[in-house]
Amino acid sequence: MPRVRGVKEALWNVGTFVIGGSVAWKMGGALGDAVFGQELKGHFLVDRGDRYTNEHPIYNFTYNKPGHPVQMSPNDWIHFPLELKKQHTKDSVLLRFQLPSVHGRMGGNVASFVLLRYKDTDGKYVVRPYTPVSMDWEFGHFDLLVKKYPDGKMGNHLDGLKIGDRIEVKGVLPKLEVQANDYAKIGLIAGGSGITPCWQVMMYLAKMDTNKTNCSLIYANHTPDDIMMKRSLNSLERNHTRMSIYHTVSKADSEWRGGLGRVNAQMIKSKMPAPGEGKILVCGPPAMMEAVCGKKDQMKQGPLGGMLKDMGYSEDDVFKF
Repeated sequence: MPRVRGVKEALWNVGTFVIGGSVAWKMGGALGDAVFGQELKGHFLVDRGDRYTNEHPIYNFTYNKPGHPVQMSPNDWIHFPLELKKQHTKDSVLLRFQLPSVHGRMGGNVASFVLLRYKDTDGKYVVRPYTPVSMDWEFGHFDLLVKKYPDGKMGNHLDGLKIGDRIEVKGVLPKLEVQANDYAKIGLIAGGSGITPCWQVMMYLAKMDTNKTNCSLIYANHTPDDIMMKRSLNSLERNHTRMSIYHTVSKADSEWRGGLGRVNAQMIKSKMPAPGEGKILVCGPPAMMEAVCGKKDQMKQGPLGGMLKDMGYSEDDVFKF
Protein backbone atom coordinates (compact mmCIF):
# COMPACT_ATOMS: atom_id res chain seq x y z
CA MET A 1 0.00 0.00 0.00
CA PRO A 2 1.49 3.38 -0.95
CA ARG A 3 1.94 6.00 1.71
CA VAL A 4 -0.95 8.29 2.56
CA ARG A 5 -0.89 11.67 0.86
CA GLY A 6 -2.79 14.87 1.42
CA VAL A 7 -5.06 16.87 -0.88
CA LYS A 8 -2.24 18.71 -2.65
CA GLU A 9 -0.61 15.47 -3.76
CA ALA A 10 -3.81 13.95 -5.20
CA LEU A 11 -4.35 14.83 -8.83
CA TRP A 12 -5.64 11.94 -10.95
CA ASN A 13 -9.39 11.83 -11.57
CA VAL A 14 -11.99 10.15 -13.73
CA GLY A 15 -11.53 6.44 -14.37
CA THR A 16 -9.73 3.74 -12.45
CA PHE A 17 -6.17 2.95 -11.51
CA VAL A 18 -4.33 0.38 -9.42
CA ILE A 19 -3.14 0.97 -5.88
CA GLY A 20 -1.24 -1.91 -4.36
CA GLY A 21 -3.17 -4.41 -6.47
CA SER A 22 -6.61 -3.02 -5.61
CA VAL A 23 -8.79 -1.12 -8.03
CA ALA A 24 -9.38 2.45 -6.86
CA TRP A 25 -12.42 4.23 -8.26
CA LYS A 26 -11.71 7.88 -8.86
CA MET A 27 -14.59 10.13 -7.98
CA GLY A 28 -15.25 13.53 -9.52
CA GLY A 29 -15.64 16.71 -7.52
CA ALA A 30 -13.80 18.06 -4.51
CA LEU A 31 -13.71 15.59 -1.64
CA GLY A 32 -12.61 17.91 1.12
CA ASP A 33 -10.03 16.26 3.35
CA ALA A 34 -10.05 12.87 1.62
CA VAL A 35 -6.59 11.44 1.03
CA PHE A 36 -4.98 8.63 -0.93
CA GLY A 37 -5.53 5.36 0.87
CA GLN A 38 -8.73 6.38 2.68
CA GLU A 39 -11.10 3.44 2.46
CA LEU A 40 -14.83 3.88 1.87
CA LYS A 41 -17.18 0.90 1.38
CA GLY A 42 -14.39 -1.36 0.17
CA HIS A 43 -12.91 1.13 -2.32
CA PHE A 44 -10.26 3.77 -2.03
CA LEU A 45 -11.15 7.43 -2.28
CA VAL A 46 -9.00 9.77 -4.29
CA ASP A 47 -9.69 13.47 -4.15
CA ARG A 48 -8.81 16.06 -6.75
CA GLY A 49 -9.81 19.31 -5.01
CA ASP A 50 -11.20 22.35 -6.77
CA ARG A 51 -7.72 23.46 -7.86
CA TYR A 52 -7.10 20.35 -9.92
CA THR A 53 -8.12 19.80 -13.50
CA ASN A 54 -8.03 16.38 -15.12
CA GLU A 55 -4.65 14.66 -14.92
CA HIS A 56 -2.75 17.71 -13.70
CA PRO A 57 -3.13 20.46 -11.08
CA ILE A 58 -3.67 24.13 -11.88
CA TYR A 59 -2.32 26.35 -9.15
CA ASN A 60 0.42 28.87 -8.46
CA PHE A 61 3.81 27.61 -7.43
CA THR A 62 7.29 28.67 -6.42
CA TYR A 63 10.45 26.75 -7.25
CA ASN A 64 13.05 25.88 -4.60
CA LYS A 65 10.62 25.89 -1.69
CA PRO A 66 12.38 25.20 1.62
CA GLY A 67 11.87 21.61 2.63
CA HIS A 68 11.43 20.31 -0.93
CA PRO A 69 14.80 18.79 -1.85
CA VAL A 70 15.69 17.48 -5.29
CA GLN A 71 15.68 13.68 -5.06
CA MET A 72 16.83 12.70 -8.55
CA SER A 73 20.36 12.82 -9.94
CA PRO A 74 21.61 13.68 -13.45
CA ASN A 75 24.81 11.72 -12.70
CA ASP A 76 23.68 8.59 -10.87
CA TRP A 77 21.19 5.80 -11.50
CA ILE A 78 18.59 5.60 -8.71
CA HIS A 79 15.85 3.01 -8.23
CA PHE A 80 12.29 4.36 -7.87
CA PRO A 81 9.25 2.18 -7.08
CA LEU A 82 6.04 2.24 -9.09
CA GLU A 83 3.27 3.76 -6.98
CA LEU A 84 0.27 4.12 -9.30
CA LYS A 85 -0.64 2.76 -12.72
CA LYS A 86 -3.45 3.80 -15.05
CA GLN A 87 -4.41 2.77 -18.58
CA HIS A 88 -4.50 6.00 -20.57
CA THR A 89 -5.34 5.12 -24.18
CA LYS A 90 -5.58 1.66 -25.72
CA ASP A 91 -1.81 1.57 -26.21
CA SER A 92 -0.47 3.94 -23.56
CA VAL A 93 -0.21 3.84 -19.79
CA LEU A 94 0.29 6.55 -17.18
CA LEU A 95 2.78 5.56 -14.45
CA ARG A 96 3.58 7.32 -11.20
CA PHE A 97 6.90 6.59 -9.50
CA GLN A 98 7.50 7.41 -5.87
CA LEU A 99 10.28 9.71 -4.67
CA PRO A 100 11.88 8.92 -1.28
CA SER A 101 9.95 11.70 0.47
CA VAL A 102 6.47 13.16 0.00
CA HIS A 103 8.24 16.53 0.06
CA GLY A 104 10.82 15.65 -2.60
CA ARG A 105 10.83 16.98 -6.15
CA MET A 106 12.41 16.08 -9.49
CA GLY A 107 14.47 19.21 -10.09
CA GLY A 108 15.52 20.38 -13.54
CA ASN A 109 14.34 23.07 -15.92
CA VAL A 110 11.74 23.01 -18.69
CA ALA A 111 12.11 21.21 -21.01
CA SER A 112 13.92 18.25 -19.46
CA PHE A 113 13.92 14.46 -19.65
CA VAL A 114 15.02 11.39 -17.71
CA LEU A 115 16.76 8.19 -18.75
CA LEU A 116 15.33 4.81 -17.71
CA ARG A 117 17.12 1.50 -17.82
CA TYR A 118 16.66 -2.18 -16.98
CA LYS A 119 18.48 -5.43 -17.79
CA ASP A 120 16.88 -7.70 -20.37
CA THR A 121 16.93 -11.51 -20.32
CA ASP A 122 20.41 -11.48 -21.83
CA GLY A 123 21.72 -9.30 -19.02
CA LYS A 124 22.12 -6.27 -21.29
CA TYR A 125 20.89 -2.83 -20.34
CA VAL A 126 17.99 -1.33 -22.28
CA VAL A 127 18.08 2.47 -21.96
CA ARG A 128 15.44 4.91 -23.18
CA PRO A 129 14.66 8.63 -22.62
CA TYR A 130 11.26 9.82 -21.38
CA THR A 131 9.87 13.27 -20.69
CA PRO A 132 7.93 13.43 -17.40
CA VAL A 133 4.38 14.80 -17.65
CA SER A 134 4.50 15.84 -14.00
CA MET A 135 6.16 19.11 -13.13
CA ASP A 136 8.79 20.15 -10.62
CA TRP A 137 6.17 21.72 -8.37
CA GLU A 138 4.48 18.34 -7.85
CA PHE A 139 6.06 16.82 -4.79
CA GLY A 140 6.75 13.23 -3.80
CA HIS A 141 6.50 11.62 -7.23
CA PHE A 142 7.07 11.87 -10.97
CA ASP A 143 4.72 10.71 -13.74
CA LEU A 144 5.54 9.15 -17.10
CA LEU A 145 3.17 8.68 -20.03
CA VAL A 146 4.37 5.60 -21.90
CA LYS A 147 3.27 4.45 -25.35
CA LYS A 148 3.45 0.71 -26.02
CA TYR A 149 4.64 -0.68 -29.35
CA PRO A 150 4.58 -4.38 -30.30
CA ASP A 151 8.38 -4.49 -30.51
CA GLY A 152 9.12 -1.74 -27.97
CA LYS A 153 11.34 -3.20 -25.26
CA MET A 154 11.13 -0.41 -22.70
CA GLY A 155 7.45 0.41 -23.21
CA ASN A 156 6.43 -3.22 -22.77
CA HIS A 157 8.72 -3.61 -19.77
CA LEU A 158 7.19 -0.56 -18.08
CA ASP A 159 3.69 -1.74 -18.90
CA GLY A 160 4.48 -5.03 -17.20
CA LEU A 161 5.61 -3.45 -13.93
CA LYS A 162 3.54 -4.17 -10.85
CA ILE A 163 2.98 -1.79 -7.96
CA GLY A 164 6.18 -1.70 -5.91
CA ASP A 165 8.43 -2.81 -8.79
CA ARG A 166 11.41 -0.52 -9.33
CA ILE A 167 13.02 1.09 -12.35
CA GLU A 168 16.45 2.72 -12.57
CA VAL A 169 16.34 6.42 -13.45
CA LYS A 170 18.96 9.07 -14.21
CA GLY A 171 17.96 12.73 -14.50
CA VAL A 172 16.66 15.26 -14.76
CA LEU A 173 18.62 16.13 -17.96
CA PRO A 174 18.12 19.32 -20.01
CA LYS A 175 16.67 19.42 -23.53
CA LEU A 176 15.93 23.08 -24.19
CA GLU A 177 15.59 25.66 -21.43
CA VAL A 178 12.46 27.73 -21.94
CA GLN A 179 11.64 30.83 -19.93
CA ALA A 180 8.61 33.07 -19.97
CA ASN A 181 8.85 35.76 -22.65
CA ASP A 182 11.94 34.29 -24.35
CA TYR A 183 9.85 34.44 -27.52
CA ALA A 184 6.76 36.37 -28.54
CA LYS A 185 5.34 33.14 -29.99
CA ILE A 186 6.11 29.45 -29.60
CA GLY A 187 4.71 26.92 -32.03
CA LEU A 188 4.65 23.25 -31.14
CA ILE A 189 4.13 20.35 -33.55
CA ALA A 190 3.63 16.97 -31.91
CA GLY A 191 2.73 13.46 -33.00
CA GLY A 192 1.63 10.68 -30.66
CA SER A 193 3.77 10.44 -27.53
CA GLY A 194 5.74 13.44 -28.79
CA ILE A 195 3.19 15.49 -26.87
CA THR A 196 5.09 15.04 -23.60
CA PRO A 197 7.81 17.73 -23.99
CA CYS A 198 5.25 20.03 -25.61
CA TRP A 199 2.96 19.57 -22.61
CA GLN A 200 5.87 20.38 -20.30
CA VAL A 201 6.55 23.68 -22.10
CA MET A 202 2.91 24.74 -22.32
CA MET A 203 2.13 23.81 -18.72
CA TYR A 204 5.17 25.71 -17.47
CA LEU A 205 4.37 28.88 -19.41
CA ALA A 206 0.71 28.72 -18.38
CA LYS A 207 1.84 28.83 -14.73
CA MET A 208 3.94 31.96 -15.16
CA ASP A 209 1.96 35.04 -14.13
CA THR A 210 4.43 37.21 -16.06
CA ASN A 211 4.25 35.14 -19.26
CA LYS A 212 3.21 36.94 -22.44
CA THR A 213 4.37 34.23 -24.87
CA ASN A 214 1.59 32.86 -27.05
CA CYS A 215 1.73 29.08 -27.62
CA SER A 216 0.06 27.24 -30.48
CA LEU A 217 0.08 23.46 -30.79
CA ILE A 218 -0.63 21.17 -33.73
CA TYR A 219 -1.13 17.67 -32.37
CA ALA A 220 -1.38 14.76 -34.84
CA ASN A 221 -2.73 11.29 -34.07
CA HIS A 222 -4.18 8.33 -35.94
CA THR A 223 -7.70 8.57 -34.47
CA PRO A 224 -9.42 10.76 -31.84
CA ASP A 225 -9.19 7.87 -29.36
CA ASP A 226 -5.39 7.94 -29.68
CA ILE A 227 -5.08 11.53 -28.43
CA MET A 228 -3.02 11.53 -25.26
CA MET A 229 -3.85 13.93 -22.43
CA LYS A 230 -6.89 15.11 -24.35
CA ARG A 231 -8.84 16.36 -21.34
CA SER A 232 -5.80 18.08 -19.90
CA LEU A 233 -5.00 19.82 -23.18
CA ASN A 234 -8.60 20.95 -23.59
CA SER A 235 -8.58 22.30 -20.05
CA LEU A 236 -5.30 24.11 -20.61
CA GLU A 237 -6.65 25.83 -23.72
CA ARG A 238 -9.95 26.67 -22.04
CA ASN A 239 -8.31 28.24 -18.99
CA HIS A 240 -5.40 30.07 -20.62
CA THR A 241 -6.03 32.53 -23.44
CA ARG A 242 -2.43 32.36 -24.66
CA MET A 243 -2.72 28.63 -25.39
CA SER A 244 -4.15 27.41 -28.71
CA ILE A 245 -4.49 23.74 -29.67
CA TYR A 246 -5.35 22.19 -33.03
CA HIS A 247 -5.90 18.45 -33.30
CA THR A 248 -5.56 16.57 -36.56
CA VAL A 249 -6.17 12.85 -37.08
CA SER A 250 -5.74 10.46 -39.99
CA LYS A 251 -9.06 8.72 -39.44
CA ALA A 252 -12.30 9.92 -37.82
CA ASP A 253 -16.08 9.66 -38.03
CA SER A 254 -18.49 12.37 -39.16
CA GLU A 255 -18.68 13.87 -35.65
CA TRP A 256 -15.00 14.86 -35.62
CA ARG A 257 -14.52 18.64 -35.65
CA GLY A 258 -10.73 18.87 -35.88
CA GLY A 259 -8.33 18.54 -38.77
CA LEU A 260 -8.01 15.51 -41.04
CA GLY A 261 -4.77 14.10 -42.35
CA ARG A 262 -1.12 14.40 -41.45
CA VAL A 263 0.54 17.69 -40.57
CA ASN A 264 0.84 19.70 -43.78
CA ALA A 265 2.11 23.06 -44.96
CA GLN A 266 -1.34 24.68 -44.80
CA MET A 267 -1.73 23.73 -41.14
CA ILE A 268 1.72 25.08 -40.37
CA LYS A 269 1.02 28.33 -42.20
CA SER A 270 -2.28 28.92 -40.41
CA LYS A 271 -1.33 27.74 -36.89
CA MET A 272 2.41 28.31 -36.41
CA PRO A 273 4.39 31.54 -36.07
CA ALA A 274 5.82 32.72 -39.38
CA PRO A 275 9.57 32.46 -40.05
CA GLY A 276 11.43 34.82 -37.71
CA GLU A 277 8.39 35.44 -35.48
CA GLY A 278 9.22 32.93 -32.74
CA LYS A 279 10.36 29.38 -32.09
CA ILE A 280 8.90 26.11 -33.38
CA LEU A 281 9.42 22.96 -31.30
CA VAL A 282 8.82 19.59 -32.94
CA CYS A 283 8.50 16.10 -31.44
CA GLY A 284 7.04 12.95 -32.94
CA PRO A 285 7.76 9.64 -34.66
CA PRO A 286 10.66 9.52 -37.14
CA ALA A 287 8.48 9.74 -40.27
CA MET A 288 6.74 12.86 -38.99
CA MET A 289 10.02 14.48 -37.97
CA GLU A 290 11.51 13.83 -41.41
CA ALA A 291 8.47 15.29 -43.18
CA VAL A 292 8.12 18.35 -40.94
CA CYS A 293 11.66 19.39 -40.02
CA GLY A 294 14.17 16.74 -41.10
CA LYS A 295 15.72 13.93 -39.10
CA LYS A 296 17.66 14.39 -35.90
CA ASP A 297 21.28 13.23 -35.91
CA GLN A 298 21.01 11.02 -32.80
CA MET A 299 21.29 13.54 -29.92
CA LYS A 300 22.24 16.38 -32.27
CA GLN A 301 19.74 18.58 -34.08
CA GLY A 302 20.89 17.69 -37.58
CA PRO A 303 20.21 19.94 -40.59
CA LEU A 304 16.80 21.52 -40.98
CA GLY A 305 14.69 19.84 -43.65
CA GLY A 306 11.14 18.94 -44.56
CA MET A 307 8.26 21.38 -44.84
CA LEU A 308 9.69 23.93 -42.42
CA LYS A 309 12.80 24.39 -44.55
CA ASP A 310 10.71 24.60 -47.72
CA MET A 311 8.52 27.27 -46.09
CA GLY A 312 11.48 29.53 -45.34
CA TYR A 313 12.21 28.74 -41.69
CA SER A 314 15.83 28.84 -40.54
CA GLU A 315 17.63 26.49 -38.18
CA ASP A 316 17.42 29.17 -35.49
CA ASP A 317 13.62 29.08 -35.80
CA VAL A 318 13.30 25.36 -35.07
CA PHE A 319 14.19 22.96 -32.27
CA LYS A 320 13.79 19.18 -32.57
CA PHE A 321 13.01 17.40 -29.30
